Amino acid sequence: MLRYWLLCSVVVLTACSIFEPSTAEGYLARGRAAFEQGDTTRAIADYSQALKLNPGLAEAYYQRGLAYRRAGSRGRAIADFSDAITRKPDYAEAYNQRGVLLDEQGKYEAALDDLDRALQLKPNLAEAYYNRGILYGEMGNLLQAIDEYSQALELEPTMAAAWLARGSARAVRRDRDNAIADLRRVLELSQDPGLRQQAEIQLRELGAR
Repeated sequence: MLRYWLLCSVVVLTACSIFEPSTAEGYLARGRAAFEQGDTTRAIADYSQALKLNPGLAEAYYQRGLAYRRAGSRGRAIADFSDAITRKPDYAEAYNQRGVLLDEQGKYEAALDDLDRALQLKPNLAEAYYNRGILYGEMGNLLQAIDEYSQALELEPTMAAAWLARGSARAVRRDRDNAIADLRRVLELSQDPGLRQQAEIQLRELGAR
């Protein structure tokens, strides 16, 4: 009986440590789990609690910024990415994420500065090349956009979104054969309905089967 009681005590204590963290790192971990499960509200609450316990925790600002971005709170997300950068000036991922949001606000020069900085800090950050490609495309520089997508694909050959973006840019430039090849690659790599639909539409427009 004593052995059983001790075992139950361990289980209860373990459960408490999982569901009621006592440290900033514990709340950070639980917040990540909630975010991955799609519970953005819970994630934000846990990241906020982590920051109450440790206001200097750059990772918590970054993760909360991702959650705010998913929730559509762009201003709060930008503020959190900025706070993460203040506390960790070499935080390439935070520069990347802030750059994307600045781009969405139409602040192209500021966005480009952030994405440039992200790649200076972390030259193998494929997502930043992709995001910079999107930005250059919006600025009307399709050749540079294509080069950025190509850089992203060298680092991450299975990034279907980059194949789609490069194929779309090549289609606009009337580079039909290469555009078709890129768009077909999307269908080979991705099961995402949105990406596949966009690729299929463009392939039909290009007269490809």
